[in-house]
Amino acid sequence: MDATPRSKTTRVTLQDVATEAGVSTATVSRYLNNQSALKPETIREVERAIERLGYYPDLNARALATRRPSTLGAIIPTTENAIFAEGVEAMQSWLMARDIMLMTVSTRYNPEVEFEQVRRLVAHGVSALMLIGNARPEKTIQFIRSHNIPFCTAWSFQAESDNPQIGFNNVEAAYQMGEKLIQSGHRQIGIIGGLTHYNDRATDRIQGIRQCFADHGHPIDDELVLETPYHPEDSAVALDRLLAKAPSLTAIFCGNDVLAAGALHRAHERGISIPDELSITGFDDIALAKILRPQLTTIHLPHRFMGEMAAQALYDAVINNEPVKSLEIPFSIRDRGTLGKPD
Repeated sequence: MDATPRSKTTRVTLQDVATEAGVSTATVSRYLNNQSALKPETIREVERAIERLGYYPDLNARALATRRPSTLGAIIPTTENAIFAEGVEAMQSWLMARDIMLMTVSTRYNPEVEFEQVRRLVAHGVSALMLIGNARPEKTIQFIRSHNIPFCTAWSFQAESDNPQIGFNNVEAAYQMGEKLIQSGHRQIGIIGGLTHYNDRATDRIQGIRQCFADHGHPIDDELVLETPYHPEDSAVALDRLLAKAPSLTAIFCGNDVLAAGALHRAHERGISIPDELSITGFDDIALAKILRPQLTTIHLPHRFMGEMAAQALYDAVINNEPVKSLEIPFSIRDRGTLGKPD
């Protein structure tokens, strides 16, 4: 049986599956709840219909009807990055105090994995969703909107985005760090950023620092902008590459604190005095920033506060049956020991 074409924003219902499979809605319901009561050929027909139509049971219906969420979902790129752990922990604590469960899954920075995780969380009946950043295929947001599920993006705030956002202006934060570097006398710097593919946080931070130096008449050459995975070993190699290309660099802007830690460690190994011979700055202000020696000059992002605000915004959206209200979270520069004046 050929599936009837459907609008992208129309939800597939139990009746649609029944019609497609040539059975009653009661049979489809039994398939979902007690397959042992069905014949094998009936099970196969229903399964084929579900696959053709892309049907997901609306386990979320009761929560939406009563406006009392029981489960929210958070989809993060990785569980290895401390910034996500801190924000999600704060989000979970806020929800637990209201007897709401948080389901957290990761994507390995893969947009297709993220789309599948969204589908699975929706199938499990989450009342609202938090995603990280705004860079993803449009089909993911279309799927969420088609199921009328409140959502927000976090860790990023972009004025041009139509998505509800609870996050930071990464462009502006990087720009301000650039001004700090220029005020300290730096004119030649290198950049070690995260991989920008489907990562608007990494993209915006590189954009902000480059825009600042360009505006002040000191454009940064493309060959001095390196992208690398968020591992200290990779940023250590990146520092070697930058100094090989431009030994006269006086500062390195890093896209997060983990990258800065790797660059700082490699600088120590090379006998480079920080900040007397080379300045290094980070981004995020995770706990590691204060443990490093010297302590890291970095952008402070209040991840716990953001997590709490995201939880409250999603909760309010479900309770009040309205879209999530965007909120730009402030940042600040923590000037510690790795930023100095060049000779």
